[in-house]
Amino acid sequence: MKKILWISHFDQKGSGYQSISVEMCNRLVEMGHQVKALGFEYRGEPQDYKFSLIPAADFSAIFAEVHNIRDLWQPDLAIVAFDVPLHKFMLGRQVFTGLKYVGIFPLESDPLILPYAMLLSMMDVACVISRFGTEECKKFGVKAHYLEVGIDLEKWRQPSAIERDESRTALGVADTFNVLTVADNQERKNLSRALEIFADFHKTHPKSKYMLVTREKLSVGWDLRDYARVLGIGDSFCLFERGMDFPALWAIYAAADAFLLTSKAEGAAMPLLEAMAIGLPCVGTDCTAIAEHLADGRGYLVPWEFSTIDPFMNGNRYFVSRTEGAKILGEVYQMIMSKDSSLEETKQRAFKYIEGRRWDNAVSLLDKLVTEIAPDLAVGNGDIKRDVA
Repeated sequence: MKKILWISHFDQKGSGYQSISVEMCNRLVEMGHQVKALGFEYRGEPQDYKFSLIPAADFSAIFAEVHNIRDLWQPDLAIVAFDVPLHKFMLGRQVFTGLKYVGIFPLESDPLILPYAMLLSMMDVACVISRFGTEECKKFGVKAHYLEVGIDLEKWRQPSAIERDESRTALGVADTFNVLTVADNQERKNLSRALEIFADFHKTHPKSKYMLVTREKLSVGWDLRDYARVLGIGDSFCLFERGMDFPALWAIYAAADAFLLTSKAEGAAMPLLEAMAIGLPCVGTDCTAIAEHLADGRGYLVPWEFSTIDPFMNGNRYFVSRTEGAKILGEVYQMIMSKDSSLEETKQRAFKYIEGRRWDNAVSLLDKLVTEIAPDLAVGNGDIKRDVA
């Protein structure tokens, strides 16, 4: 049994990190470990987790709490789940000197560049949440473990025909073909292209609606309603603010006919996995973790037209083809309407893929790694002074 300090985003309105952290912390407690979590963006909302969750408004609060927890609780190690640039920020602080450091992170895109490869090598354990990212680490000789993100199939269950009809009626989309996207309103998610693809599809399939779960009001983000108006789909655009309770979110998935993800890069693509679990045919950009999930006939990959180098880690950003996206979405529509057997085969392959992604596998690996690196705090490279500033 270990004392584990877990640090990550815990925004209760929903985020990939929050979903991963809650599942893994709960299960680590079930395995006998003690877990205290520092929740960045957690504001003290009521929760019934099996671990202690401490609010941390900003990174200054996180560092202060780490000092306090180290003095008063003496954790065996820290598990930190953040984007790679934030790991650089964390490892550059003296507060982690002498404390075993397990990093969990996505690699959103290729290539992994030398400065970040050196950073990842400084972790006692590096865990990547996609095979794509793990392979990128190997190219630079970084020892990284693939931590397979799970899906709870009891939670993300497929709706019955009655439940599907009830969800569609309640949302006012009973008599239309409904395309769903669940993604944040930020540059990498490429929501403007998703709207454009749907607008082109809508021209030839007017009895269709586009359902989008996102954050509407951000300081930097698309004015989605206005762009839908410009594209001529304002009356067919249903926007849902992120942060509803789970039954409401599940009902939106249940009301959809197809899932569309036009991201320029993805490190995990959790909503895509959820859509696959719930039985939706999925259409997505042929890049990074999206291509990993939809490969081998598990979905419908849309080619990208060009790529650029992004300031975020000098990674590639892949711009999906608007023309091909609308074409493939139309093909999926025709398969659904004609009850094409190949569509059912695709959905079955997708579900089998999701069935194999069990949280127990990820937590068992993490438990093994934790036990290996912290059998004795006086041994190992945890005493090395880290300085990457």
